[in-house]
Amino acid sequence: MGNKFSKDPQEIYKEIKKCKGDRQKLAKKLFVALDDDRSGYLTIREIVDQFEGYSKSHHSIDYQTIFDNYDTNNDGIISEAEFIEFYIEANRHVTRNEFEKRVHKALIIFRTIVAKSTDADFIYDVELKGKNLRSSVNVLFDAMDDDETGTIDTREFQSHLSALGVQEADKLETLWRAYDEDNDGMITRSEFWEFWSKRNGLGVKPEKAKRSLAVLIAKFRSVYARVQRREKKRGEVTKVLERLDTEYKLKNEEEQKALRGKAAVETRIENEQRKKEMAAGKARRRVQKRRIEIEERNQAKDEQQTTQENKQLQEKKQLQEKKQLQENHQEAGEEEGRGRGIFADRRHPKEHQKEHHKKHHKKHHRKHKNKSSHGPTLHEL
Repeated sequence: MGNKFSKDPQEIYKEIKKCKGDRQKLAKKLFVALDDDRSGYLTIREIVDQFEGYSKSHHSIDYQTIFDNYDTNNDGIISEAEFIEFYIEANRHVTRNEFEKRVHKALIIFRTIVAKSTDADFIYDVELKGKNLRSSVNVLFDAMDDDETGTIDTREFQSHLSALGVQEADKLETLWRAYDEDNDGMITRSEFWEFWSKRNGLGVKPEKAKRSLAVLIAKFRSVYARVQRREKKRGEVTKVLERLDTEYKLKNEEEQKALRGKAAVETRIENEQRKKEMAAGKARRRVQKRRIEIEERNQAKDEQQTTQENKQLQEKKQLQEKKQLQENHQEAGEEEGRGRGIFADRRHPKEHQKEHHKKHHKKHHRKHKNKSSHGPTLHEL
């Protein structure tokens, strides 16, 4: 495009780096590079010219689809805000470095592309210069004949006159009737030439008239593009978008895979941590169980020992009581014996002798019995 901005890749690279990754500023630079006529908006002709220079292959490129994607409010032009918003959104998935690379590549190409059909000077120098006035008017007619039918209908007429600022319905209807002499609803080449020559006069200087025609042609071509080979080129943009979508999906899948891998690692770490916690919990429970068992065993042992000690104390107490009882009985017997001895002297001498003899006899009998237990006596033999 014929602009005053640098076309040197190194200078463009420096411009991009000054933006410090600001996508708004980078997209605006790209918009300016596309805006051939510095109108502040893009027309479909500008899109066609730039993309034809940008793409090495023009096969099946649906420029209208590209234009409609950017023209979000469907007013027939792409404003700076529309372009920036759509371009940033279309590239939202790319990194800062990749975004800058894309803008850098596009700026290098768009700034070196020479404006063609939307540039009035180019139209005059290439298409009108050297032609007669009527042939030049025919070029203007072709610029209005969007569907290339050889006639201009009311829709084409109104859309192109609106680009010149004629918006009032009365004026549009008056002009239409002036051009459509036979009132058949179409303006032919001859009708168009007849009215134009009458209105502008044949006495005007041809070169000056052609300069004016070049400006009108540039404006009319900006209203609606007569894109050659539209049917042949259809599908190219779809392929590009599909490729971009595939790249995005692949990248998204890679990111998802990376996220899944990260999630798997985190899950594995969590599982290992959970296992460690469970193992630690089991170990704590085993230790606690063991401690409880030891405590219960020690308690049982203490209870058993206490029981034994109590039993021993009880037995000891019983023995002491029994011994004490025996001692008491012995003391009582001795006292009773002593009492009997006292009273024995008071008995009759015969009774005393008799009892003494009885004791002596018992003693002799025990002695004789002991001797008999060791074998027969001499008397028995």
